[in-house]
Amino acid sequence: MRVLIATGLEELDGSISGELSSRNIEVAGECYYREGLLSLTKDRGADVVVLSLHLPGQADTVDLVKELRMAGLRVILLPGRRDDKKAVDLARRAVALGVYDIVWDPVSPETVTYRVLNPATLADAGLEPDEAAVGEVEVQGVSGGARREKKDITGLARTILRFLGKSRTSEATICDSEGQIEEAQFQAGRREEELDRKEIDEEYEENACGEGRCELPSSVSEFKDDVPDAFYRDALTGCFTRRYLLERFSPTGFYTVVFIDLDNFKPVNDILGHEMGDGVLAAFGKMLVENLKGRDLAVRWGGDEFVLILPGTARADAEKVVENLRREWKHCAPDTGNLEVGFSTGISEGARDLQATIKEADRLMYAEKRSRKVKEAWEKSHPRELYTPLSTRPARVDWATLKQAVSLAFSITAVVVLVSAVVWGMDWTAQMFGAHAPVLHEAARVVEEFWRTVLAGVL
Repeated sequence: MRVLIATGLEELDGSISGELSSRNIEVAGECYYREGLLSLTKDRGADVVVLSLHLPGQADTVDLVKELRMAGLRVILLPGRRDDKKAVDLARRAVALGVYDIVWDPVSPETVTYRVLNPATLADAGLEPDEAAVGEVEVQGVSGGARREKKDITGLARTILRFLGKSRTSEATICDSEGQIEEAQFQAGRREEELDRKEIDEEYEENACGEGRCELPSSVSEFKDDVPDAFYRDALTGCFTRRYLLERFSPTGFYTVVFIDLDNFKPVNDILGHEMGDGVLAAFGKMLVENLKGRDLAVRWGGDEFVLILPGTARADAEKVVENLRREWKHCAPDTGNLEVGFSTGISEGARDLQATIKEADRLMYAEKRSRKVKEAWEKSHPRELYTPLSTRPARVDWATLKQAVSLAFSITAVVVLVSAVVWGMDWTAQMFGAHAPVLHEAARVVEEFWRTVLAGVL
């Protein structure tokens, strides 16, 4: 079973992908536009599509569902809230096309995974099908002047509706080429239904217990108590799954949570392919498991997000753990060319409410990511000038600058000599005529001391 996720919500896509991977269900990838959904399912070999109204694109949702069903794909529809009339109308039209796997808001990865493992019936859908959704059957390649016989058109319509419906009991309105309406009812035999349910039960047992070699528990609590921790290991990364934190793990005492999100992972997935993306995730998970010690716990939260639980660790020590992980990741990260994959972290201390602590660490991680992106954008728009330290610069004579310096030195020397001569001359004249000029005499003494010092230094 290969599941293609097309919800249009990146965070939800990652959570569903992580939950499916933790249950050893192969994920065929994610789709981001309606117009490319059908071709992508064929390229990826998907047989199940998780479809949401939020998927961007111009294609009509019902037409999209019809194309997927005609291609033989099973659709799990996320129409919205059960109390929304538009969502209910959409679900009814989808049920008429044989889509019984309806997951109402609020959507969680666990409910979607349960529905993937347990295909619904018409009774499970709990809705009356809107038969008008089937619409008129168009025959491609027939011109307006050419007409097929009514019997041929009706038979073709019956075949298409039987393929679309895949229901145990359903009714549909068929329009032939003459515009006449015929009511058709398709019923599958009890034997076929029993065989289908038997296959579903066997598949569920294999997913829950591993190749069907154990008995199903009689209750959920019995199942949780009997299942070993290995059941909660993510098959791709080797880390614990998100379900482990929710069902089995209960922290005691003081602890610190580190929320990790891989940087530049989506371009690796989109450009280099999902095999390379899986290789990055596997290498990162292995690095976490191998470098954590004691009671430290590594959890794959979903997609490319991971959570570390560090019991008895203060924030400062958690920062050291993160720095060690960064150094290790530089050595063991797969070669992705120019698309270097790093990671952002958020660190939060906690003591009681684990979910609240994880949420706070998640918030801090996104704050760090935004801050780093702003800094990188600023550095790109304001590049710093490169310079060579003076100690490493090669010796170079700038003759123009040297000439200016010599000229400035001569000018200063000439001014000093001129001032000294004027002071001496005025002091000598005052002494010759017996004038009393103590300030002038002191200035002459300072000039005399200055020149003595200069001459002593030169000689």
